[in-house]
Amino acid sequence: MIKFYGKNVEKYDQEEMALLEEQAEYKAKVTECLQETTISSDDDHDTRWNKVTCVIHKTAVEVFGKTSRKQLKDWYGTECQEAAKVKNEA
Repeated sequence: MIKFYGKNVEKYDQEEMALLEEQAEYKAKVTECLQETTISSDDDHDTRWNKVTCVIHKTAVEVFGKTSRKQLKDWYGTECQEAAKVKNEA
């Protein structure tokens, strides 16, 4: 997840996004969902923006999928955990 103006933004599968078939499917679904979404002229700017971004993010998750966060501490195994436990108890 990436922080964007205080909000968590999902990261999408880059390999899926590179496929032309997936891109075409994404464009078609976004267009379809935006046409189904009711955005009235009475809505303020923020409400309209939230509806549009919601459609974009939901469709991206459906079509491309999310990537999981990489484990940065793969060196921190059971041996390190035990050593930290002994240190904290001391």
